[in-house]
Amino acid sequence: MPPVISIEQFKGGVMKTATAVALADAAGEAGADVLLADTDPQGSASRWFQLAEATGRPLRCTVAGVASRKLPERLPIMAAPYAMAFVDGPPLDEHLVGAGMQVADLVVMPIPPNKGDMDRVTASLNLARTLGKPVLAVQTFTRPNTVRAIEAREALEAAGVDVAQTTVPRSDPIGDQYGSRPRGRLAAYGRELLSEILDKLDKLERA
Repeated sequence: MPPVISIEQFKGGVMKTATAVALADAAGEAGADVLLADTDPQGSASRWFQLAEATGRPLRCTVAGVASRKLPERLPIMAAPYAMAFVDGPPLDEHLVGAGMQVADLVVMPIPPNKGDMDRVTASLNLARTLGKPVLAVQTFTRPNTVRAIEAREALEAAGVDVAQTTVPRSDPIGDQYGSRPRGRLAAYGRELLSEILDKLDKLERA
């Protein structure tokens, strides 16, 4: 099976789907054959793919809906023809989130540095640790270099979590790109975060 990166977080509205789409499209742009497995029953990534295709500028990846607890059995078969696979996880559903983490070589966890989001991330981190999965946190909807962002980064690092240098500033109109191929800041976010992920996977492989 190719490398699998699962974007998981119990909390909704933290930019999981946009992160998954940006990463998968960035990997496709780089020339890889990419699978994006949509495990959210709401099918947000699948819908994004459909809308982008209708614009004539489709996402540079294949998106397949697979909101099933049997993901660990099904994904190896689905992902076999691809060079890389991403999993867009759902909010709230412990079984589906757990299935997404179980297949992952790396769990990417979008985390806005707000008290409510930071409070809710503990359960996601605990599940990843229980499953023995490495985590890379990424700060979304943030104001870089503010006290809140710095404190959130320090709290995550103190908990033993690697935090990406790539961030998504609160001011970026990421939501406006729903249903279209990533461009501008969202495309740059995908490329920058993908580069960090590949470095992280390389270090894990050599460890």
